[in-house]
Amino acid sequence: MTAGGKDRRKDRDDPGGKGPSGGFLHGPGPGQSELDFHYSRDARLSLPTAPRRPPRQSFFRRHRGLLIILADIAILVILGFVFLFFFGPPDSTAKIGGYRVTLRALRYGEAVFATVSVRDESGARGGQADGSGGAVDSSRVFVRFALSRNAPDSESFFDSAPLPGEPQSEVVLRAALPFRNEPSRLYAEVRIGQGSALLSLPKTAW
Repeated sequence: MTAGGKDRRKDRDDPGGKGPSGGFLHGPGPGQSELDFHYSRDARLSLPTAPRRPPRQSFFRRHRGLLIILADIAILVILGFVFLFFFGPPDSTAKIGGYRVTLRALRYGEAVFATVSVRDESGARGGQADGSGGAVDSSRVFVRFALSRNAPDSESFFDSAPLPGEPQSEVVLRAALPFRNEPSRLYAEVRIGQGSALLSLPKTAW
């Protein structure tokens, strides 16, 4: 056996850290072509851990500004629906003298069910002035319902009722109109004495 072979065997059995447990890479000596690698688990575990990749964030976490804008839009839409639910579209309410009149409607099947509520907001009966300066008759309210602005009397529905007799009280007038020819609006002409108002609701509010 050559001297070089004895030296290589001595390196593998050396307990001082140059053998298999030492974790050293021994290059070949002069005139040698062997390359020995010795793995040490303890040495590997003693190394600092590799940095971890940060967890992938969701789309809205990475775009907080967009999330805030969408939240603001959603709040405005909700407030708009709440306003329309409680107060109705601008053309669906009016004031005649001391009375507040409001038009509401609901489509069910092939009919549109319409109501006009009349509320006494003045607390007094008789002699209330309308917008034109005339006296408002405190006896009855008359309503004409129609699904077109200039509908003939044959396609209109009429109702009347005594005006409310107590402060903040109200009366409700109703009509059921057949749903024909895909109308776009509902109309209600309200007359109290010499005062009158034309109320309307778009199809989207039924």
